[in-house]
Amino acid sequence: MSGDAFFSCKQMGSTRSILSRARPEGFTAPGLGQRSSPGSEPFPGVTSTLPKWQVERAQCLHGIFFRIKAQVQRGARLHKLARRRAAYHNARPFKSAPDRRLALTPGTLLRLYRAWLRAGEIPSALYLRYGMRRSSIPAPVLCRLVDFSAQCRWPDMQTAWRAFQKRHGSFGRGRRSRMRRLPISYGQLCYFFSGRQFQALQTRLLAITEAQTELNRLRLQIQATIRRRLPDRPSRPRKGLNFQI
Repeated sequence: MSGDAFFSCKQMGSTRSILSRARPEGFTAPGLGQRSSPGSEPFPGVTSTLPKWQVERAQCLHGIFFRIKAQVQRGARLHKLARRRAAYHNARPFKSAPDRRLALTPGTLLRLYRAWLRAGEIPSALYLRYGMRRSSIPAPVLCRLVDFSAQCRWPDMQTAWRAFQKRHGSFGRGRRSRMRRLPISYGQLCYFFSGRQFQALQTRLLAITEAQTELNRLRLQIQATIRRRLPDRPSRPRKGLNFQI
């Protein structure tokens, strides 16, 4: 083996050792839909309580950010890498939940990348943290809207919501409920009473209406048959004639 070849092999081995030390223990940069080794999960008890697609999302972003960091250290431009990675991974379905897709834009990728760096380059920094949404919709108002939607047919949910708003007593409680209407938007309404639930009510109502129409048709048909066979008033029996003087 020549000296140049020996030097290149030695340099390659040192580069591999540096990269192996830069990665966390047990980490294998997973792509979307791939699973990492158990050693890459810093908090196994936490990940067991999360949905699988959220853990898969965090592991996928963790691998993307490791590759971005390595390329930035070699002199690549961060914003260019963010645009390229976001275009490549955006709208890809998760393996654990095919009905869900990864939503990734360059701005979102940069924001998550900086948060990942601040947290110490761990996957748990990329978990979704949902909080309870503070609502201004009282439960009785929404229950009255559900009853209102189940009483008659509407072309869409927004039309039913506008008609419901015009009713007295649709907002709030108390003596001055007509003057102090609650600031409820259509978006807040859809968060608690979805369009799918509204369509389910309307579908069942349509089925009930069609069944009631068929029931009325059958009832009238049977009544017409009975009226053709029987008179409206029963005939009175005639008294026998007495010819005695």
